[in-house]
Amino acid sequence: MMRPVINLFENKIEYIGTFEQVYLDICISRDEEYQGLTTHMEISKTSFLSNLANLIPMPDCNQSPRYVYLFILIFLLYNDSMVILETCTNVK
Repeated sequence: MMRPVINLFENKIEYIGTFEQVYLDICISRDEEYQGLTTHMEISKTSFLSNLANLIPMPDCNQSPRYVYLFILIFLLYNDSMVILETCTNVK
């Protein structure tokens, strides 16, 4: 699995593998960079997460909007199932 990072010496995007990233010093933002030591920088603040973790809605916000999003999804699912149960003729 390859992922893109910015090479700080050449200022270009470079694709690194899972075995290679262990030996690199990768910073997330410019304020974490150590001159002469840091070799690469992440493209975005959430790009170091796995692909599955990047699918979470609003990952760089606090937890409460995700709870609201989840509540809305559950609420819609529950209400739709209740409408289906009311219109179903074979329910005992």
